[in-house]
This record gives sequence, structure tokens and C-alpha cells, in this order.
Amino acid sequence: ELGSGILVDGGVAAVSGASGSSGLASFKISAAGADDASTGVTINLTFSEIGASAGAHSLSLIPLVFPSVPGHWKSRKPPRPRESRKWCLRCRSRKASGSRKALKNARHAESRDFARLISDEDRFSTLMRRHVGADAAVIAAGCAAVGCLLFAYVRRRRSVRKVAVVRAVTGCVRAVYGDARPVPVRGRAALPSGESTLLPETISPPTSAGFPLVLLATELAGTTDVLACAREVGKLLGSGGLLNLHGAVLLRGLPVRTPEDFGAFCAALGWMPSKLGGGGTARTVLAGNIRTASDEPPEHTIEPHMDMAHNPTYPSKIGFMMLHGPPAGCGGETVLVDMRLVTRDMKALGLDRHFASRGGVLYRKKLWSAERASHSFTWQRRFFAPSRQEVDAQLTRGGFNDIKWGDDESVSYTNTLPVMTTHPETQEPLWFNGVHTNHRDYFDLAPHIDTRDGSPFDTCYADGGEIGAETLAQVRASMWGRAVAVTLQTGDIVIVDNLLAAHGRLGWTPGVPRMMLLNHFE
Repeated sequence: ELGSGILVDGGVAAVSGASGSSGLASFKISAAGADDASTGVTINLTFSEIGASAGAHSLSLIPLVFPSVPGHWKSRKPPRPRESRKWCLRCRSRKASGSRKALKNARHAESRDFARLISDEDRFSTLMRRHVGADAAVIAAGCAAVGCLLFAYVRRRRSVRKVAVVRAVTGCVRAVYGDARPVPVRGRAALPSGESTLLPETISPPTSAGFPLVLLATELAGTTDVLACAREVGKLLGSGGLLNLHGAVLLRGLPVRTPEDFGAFCAALGWMPSKLGGGGTARTVLAGNIRTASDEPPEHTIEPHMDMAHNPTYPSKIGFMMLHGPPAGCGGETVLVDMRLVTRDMKALGLDRHFASRGGVLYRKKLWSAERASHSFTWQRRFFAPSRQEVDAQLTRGGFNDIKWGDDESVSYTNTLPVMTTHPETQEPLWFNGVHTNHRDYFDLAPHIDTRDGSPFDTCYADGGEIGAETLAQVRASMWGRAVAVTLQTGDIVIVDNLLAAHGRLGWTPGVPRMMLLNHFE
């Protein structure tokens, strides 16, 4: 009586069991050679007989050769050459488009039938008694294992081995960022809370392979088009994938060179693009949904933030591409912040409970008409709309309150939001707001922003109280303290989960070319 365990691993099958009178205890099967299915598969079987009799002994090595399509084991109903409509497991084609393809399907079906037949111990034992006359128990057991090995071999033959277009960097990431050094933060010109001792003096390049995760293109990516690369990346980063795990991913070496390439790459990721109005940064549309990440002056440092965190609607993911990377030593590093760590800091400080007790954050916003203002904080540019009616429609759909139009064609509006948000996929409570980046001190300190008519944005407690400078400094200290300065090269792509990772940039030397592209996703 044979045991039921059959293991197939790398072309080696093993079956163990015990017999009554014959004393068969165990045997092993190893592949002596595995040729093409058309010529057969050679299997060596070693049988051992122990325990049942005093004169225990081992049988010698028995070579067995089975052709892949023996005539008397053919399927009773093979597919007809020109009328087959069955699936071919190896070719994975639904229809036979001619006699040559149908004949190949028939050969595949016969090979499968043979493998399944010798895997059936009872049927094969009866067959071998009739044709061989040997010990049926031993032969049936051995050939059942051979059947499993052959079946696994056929499956392995028809499977297509896929080589990834990217590989993850693990361990030390120093080679990825070269000679990047810590960059100063405290005391930077026009940086909000920049003189506070709570802020770190410097921020360093990434030292961990976990944030951001680095995916380098393999040799296959060089021979693969942009769309195929994007589809593979989308599968890796999709819901429940690497992006949820790490929050930010750096892709390097993919065949993406132009705004049009980046647009095609983003479209093939499988995520819905988004183009939301009302943001706090001026951008220029380049191609489709592709825009510049920011049109702020090069010397201006943009503190870490989450895009549209001050709005009721916001993008869930953001794709960045460095179209022109700055030379080393000129600044312009991209800032990334792990918001899981910031959330931990905010909870430790009790700021989540503090803001909740005040009702959350009230955002006050005002935009002017491009016909009367020379700066970029106009509703035409921020909402990508040429008329008041379109702006009104967007504000109403967005859930804004107190929408008022002034005599000077300016529009003011408000909205109230909590400081914490639950991630829709991981269900984590996260610090997600614009309490510091939308406060008026950011705009008052920026020399390129005209605030003579008032600050375009401002924040306060929902109950109307002012947010203290110490509270803002604590928030900024956590954001900068958890930040890493990433030196990006031309062609690098960074994809962030907008709730799990904040982003920003450091100023660079004026006149040095640097351009970052952006695409939002719903």
C-alpha cells in the first residue's frame, strides 16, 4: 500500500510509503536527463527494500525511458486538425488557425493525457501487469512518481520565464546617491521658522533602502518600450504593493526622456490621472496632464508638504520626473519625508488631540483676477479656468464655504478639515494637512510673492483662534527632522503616495538648469 506524498522540486520527485508483504519501504527518483518532450524523458529510479525480511537488500538502478506520445496511450478523442477550439496549455491560444497549429495542439494534449495516465496508480498498475508482468506495486509506484515529474516538466516547458524590468536595491544605498552630503536647513533665507532651534541644522541623503525604495532598470528595460515598462512598474506599485509599503519609490534608468515619454509612462501605470485646481504652487502645463512641479524661483526653498492637503479633494499619488537634473554641488535636492514617522511625532507631542479639541484647521483663501494682478495667485491660473462661472462650479463641487466675489474680481472662500486622515488602502491614521505650508508666514517671507493686498492663503484653528508660532515650529521641526535630501539625475522618476510621503525641494544656484515634471493621480 503506497503512501500518498509526492514531492516535485526542480525536476526531482520523491515518493515514500510502505508495503505489506513485499517490504517496500521507500524509494527515490532522480532525473538522469530531461530532453525535449518530442524525444522523451529519461528517469532513474532507485528502490530500497528494508525491514520486512531479514535479508534486506537494494535493487539496482533501473533506467526507464518513456516517449512523450506513445501510440497506445493517446487520448480517446484527440483534437481534430482543422476544427479544434480547445485551449492549448503551452501556446495559450484559443483557436487553431490551421493544420500545423492544430497538430501542435494535438501533440500537447497527448502529452498531458500520458502524464495524467501514469500519475493514476490503479490504471497504470493494471496496464503494467498486462504488458510487463513485473512487480505491479513497485512499477506502479515508481511510474506514478515519474508521471508527476513529467507533468511538472511539461508545465515548466510551457511556462514563459519573465524577467523584471527593474530590480530593488537592498542594503547600502551609498552607490545610488554618489558623493551626496548633508545640506543645511536651519537659517536658510526666507524659510518659515528657519531660525527656530527646533529645526535640524542639516538633513542627510537617504541611508536606508526602505525610504525611498530604489528600483534600478535592468538590461531588459533598455530593449523594452515605455508602455511595457510602465505596466510592469504599475503592477509592483499598485494597491497593496511596494508603494503602500515604502511610501516613496525612486526609479532610475528607465527609457523616459521627454515630457511626452513621461506622459505615456504615467498613462500606462493603470492609475487615473487627476488635475485639481486651487493649489498653492504655480505650474505650467507641458503635455496633457504633465505639468512643471513648480514655477517658483530657483533660490526659493519649498518646505515639505503633501499636495492639496488643504483641500477636501486631493491626489492619492504623485509622479515626478527630473527632466533636467542640476550638476552636483549646486543644490536643488528633492526633499522626501516619511509621514508615518511624522505622525508618530505629532501623536507624541499631542498635537493631533490639540487640533481636534479646537475643531481642526480653518483654511482661508483669496485669489485675484489676472486682469488686475501681476502675480501668479489668480483664479485663472490656479483653477485653470478662464471664467468666473467655471471657478464657481469647481468651488461648489469641491465643498468650499463662504464663496464671495469682490468688486475687484477677486474670490475668497474657506474650508475646514481635520489634521488627521485615514489612508484609504492601509487604513492608517496619518498626519495630513497644510497647517504650516498654508499659513501666512510662508507667503509673507517669500520675496517673490506680493502680499500688499493680503496673503493668498492662511490657516487658523477651526474655532477662529490663531495658531501660535511655537506650534508651527514643532510641526516644521518634525517635517524637516524626518526628511532626506535626494539628489536626482536626469531621467529619474519618483512616485510618492501623497498621504505616506511629503515632498519639497531645496533652492539651487540661479542660472543652473533644473526642471521637474509632475503628474497627479486620483
